[in-house]
Amino acid sequence: MKPKIKKALQRRGLAKSFKNFKHRSWSKKWKNWLFYNSLDGGWYSYAPDSDCFVPADCCAYDPPDECDGPDDDDCGCPPQAMQCPCLTPDDNVDEPDEPPDDPPALPGVDDDD
Repeated sequence: MKPKIKKALQRRGLAKSFKNFKHRSWSKKWKNWLFYNSLDGGWYSYAPDSDCFVPADCCAYDPPDECDGPDDDDCGCPPQAMQCPCLTPDDNVDEPDEPPDDPPALPGVDDDD
């Protein structure tokens, strides 16, 4: 990963120890978990190379490690995030959209970076 992209992701991201996740939902596309941040209503994915949680629409910049399936407890996500309950229909939270293959532009990063 190019340094400018990593830095931009870390600016947009949340610390590895972020504790305000309330739910998690399985992403069939990325074969990993997305985590719901109750503070901003956004979904996040753990970005291993950036060592932080990034908005789910940025997955393509730093894809999560693939898990064997939703029952795989060792899928590269920090353990504290994995303690979040799985999203249920009773939670009054919208299911996350599958993250795009073409992520949005990052501030401070040109196409050449």
